Amino acid sequence: MCHSCLRRIFKLSVTDPQHMPPKCCTADHIPLKHVERLFDINFKKNWNRKYQEYTTKNRIYCPGRRCGEWIKPGNIHKEDGKKYGKCGRCKLKICCLCNGKWHGSKECPKDEETNALLEAAKQAGWQRCYSCRTMVELKEGCNHMTWYVLELDLNPKGILITLVAVLLSFV
Repeated sequence: MCHSCLRRIFKLSVTDPQHMPPKCCTADHIPLKHVERLFDINFKKNWNRKYQEYTTKNRIYCPGRRCGEWIKPGNIHKEDGKKYGKCGRCKLKICCLCNGKWHGSKECPKDEETNALLEAAKQAGWQRCYSCRTMVELKEGCNHMTWYVLELDLNPKGILITLVAVLLSFV
């Protein structure tokens, strides 16, 4: 491949994730040794950043106004079992489930496990305490309630392994 074609393909790879890493007419990517002398140090640094960004699976971008910064995997953290990213530019917290702003103590609307639990609770006639958000069930009258203490056991990827419900009756 000629130098002008190599330049064009590598410049395109910085702006279009579909062209990263750059390939020729085969499925194999073009070895970097072929373009070592074609670009200056600034382009090489930018290309390395874009390579890291474009080859990351499940990329997350900041939803902040006038930001759109890519959230690097090193800026993804856990809080109360929920993953969030923190923007390196504007410092906004981002929910890793929906890629929107961090919900804090509220549930993410796209959290399938919580939505399934809430649907099962609705079917069983349970409600949430407005103060602590714990599941409660009204047995009889005003003073007979059953409190469900839910213990969730998550694996390292955040997937539910076990769910334990302890029943406490108040009379």
